[in-house]
Amino acid sequence: MSGGDEDEFHSAEDTDTMGAVASYWSKKNMFALGHLECKVFSWSIRDIFNRDLLRHQVKMIPDTFESFASYLNSFAYPLIEEVHADIFSSLDSYAQASFIEVIQIKKLDNKKPIFGLEVAQPTKDVKSREIYEPSDCDLIVISSQKPKHVSDLTRNKASYVLGSILKSGGEDEFPPSCCIVQLSSSIPVEADLETKMPEGPLFLVFLINMKTYNRIWKCLHMGPSDANIAQLQNKRSSDLVSMVWQYKPIVVEDAGFQLSQSSFHRSADGLGLEQFNLNDSQLNAVADCVLAMDNHSSSLKLLWAPLGQAKLRNVDTILWAMLVKGRKTLACAPTNTAVLEVATRIVNLVGRLSDGGVCFLNDIVLYGNKQRMKIDDGNILSAVFLDSRAKRLLPCFMPNTSWMHCLCSLKDLHENSPKKYQLYIEDIIEQEISKKDVHEDPLQACHRKDSCEQNRKEYEDKDNQTLTVQPFKHYLKDDYNKTFGNLYDCIDI
Repeated sequence: MSGGDEDEFHSAEDTDTMGAVASYWSKKNMFALGHLECKVFSWSIRDIFNRDLLRHQVKMIPDTFESFASYLNSFAYPLIEEVHADIFSSLDSYAQASFIEVIQIKKLDNKKPIFGLEVAQPTKDVKSREIYEPSDCDLIVISSQKPKHVSDLTRNKASYVLGSILKSGGEDEFPPSCCIVQLSSSIPVEADLETKMPEGPLFLVFLINMKTYNRIWKCLHMGPSDANIAQLQNKRSSDLVSMVWQYKPIVVEDAGFQLSQSSFHRSADGLGLEQFNLNDSQLNAVADCVLAMDNHSSSLKLLWAPLGQAKLRNVDTILWAMLVKGRKTLACAPTNTAVLEVATRIVNLVGRLSDGGVCFLNDIVLYGNKQRMKIDDGNILSAVFLDSRAKRLLPCFMPNTSWMHCLCSLKDLHENSPKKYQLYIEDIIEQEISKKDVHEDPLQACHRKDSCEQNRKEYEDKDNQTLTVQPFKHYLKDDYNKTFGNLYDCIDI
C-alpha cells in the first residue's frame, strides 16, 4: 500500500468514527446537563477562587427539622458549596492534573455547544500525566495547551472553557476513545471540515467527577411539588431518613448514664478493642453501636468529631466488632475512594489481628465497578472483590474440577490404590507395545495384537531397566499430592 493510500485509509476510518458518534447522538439525544453542572458553568474563574462566593447563601443546618421537605432543603446549598470547594481544590492543583489530547472534533448540536470528541490513547509512561480517560459526568477544562499553571486559564476569557462529559466510550455500541461533551462556551480551537482534526493543539484536563454530587442533588432537590416529597417519603427506603429528621434529643439521667456505660463495656468484652488504642469517647461510641446490634433495636448512630480525630479508625473498629460477633454489616460510602479506603483497612485488620481464626477474609465481600475501582489481580482487595471471588469459585463447580469431584477422587485413591497401581503398570506396558508397533511391519503388528497377553507377559519378564515404573510408594505419594492439591485449591478459595 502506498503512502497516499494509507493516508486515505486513515482519513476514511477517522470519518467513520466521528460519523458513529454523530449517529449515536441523533438516535439517543437524551443527554442534558444537571442542575449542578449548570450552576458550575455559570461561575467565572474568579468565582471559583472566591472562597466567600456562597457565604451568604449557606445557612447553618439546624439540629431539628419541621418537616421532611425542610430537612432536604437544608442540605441543598451546603452541597453546592462542597462542589465549589472541590472544583477550587482541583484548579488550585491544576499543574498536577491528568489530561489527554483531542485528535478529532465534530459539532453535534446547532443550538448548544455540544461536541463529539475522539481522544488519543493514554500513555503507558508511569511518570506522565497524559493518562486521562473520559468518563460519564466528568467535569473537565478544554484547553489549547497542556496544564502547567492555573494562570494559563486566567490570561483571557477564552482560556477558561469548562466541559461536562455527557457520554463516554466503551458501552452501548459507542466508539471507544470517544466522548460527547457539552461546553460552557465555544471551543477554543477550530477543526478541519474534512478530517475533523483540530487545527491546533487541544487537550482535555480532568477536574472532578460529578456523578456522586448529582445523585445526592437528585435526592435532595425534589422541586416545589409536594407530590414528589410525599412520593419519596412513602418509600420504604426513606425510613432511615425519617429517623434522622424526626430525631428528638433525649435527656439522660446520670444514674441511667452510668448503667448505660456499664452495658457498653460488657458488650465490648472479648472483642479485642484494646488493640485499637481508642480513647474513652471513641470506645464508648463503638460499644454503643455494638450494644444496639445486640439488642436488635432499630436505631441511628451518628459519629461526629473534628478533623483528625480518627473517625475512620472508629469505623474500622465497629466493622471489626461486627465481624467478630458474626453480624452482617453493610458499609456504604458516596465515593469509590471512601469505599476502597475502608475496605483496605478492614482487610489489613483481618490479616493482622485474626491469627487465632476469629474472622476470615471469606467473611468480607466488596462489590462495585471494577474498572472505576481499579482492582486488578495484584490488588490486595481482589481477595474480597465479588467478581474476582466468583471467578476463583467457578472451577469449584465445574464437573472435572469441583470440590466434590476432588473429594471423590481422593476417597477412590485411598480405597483402590493397589488396583489403580496395577492399571498404571498396564498402561505403561501398552504404551511401550504401541511404540514398538509403529516401527514394525503391519502383519507383525496385527499378530502382536492377537497375542496381547503374551506380549504383556514378555514385557513383565524383561529386566527392570526396560520399563520405567515408579515403585508403589512413590506412585501413591505423587497421585495423592496431585489429588489433594486440587481439593486444597477449592478449600483455599
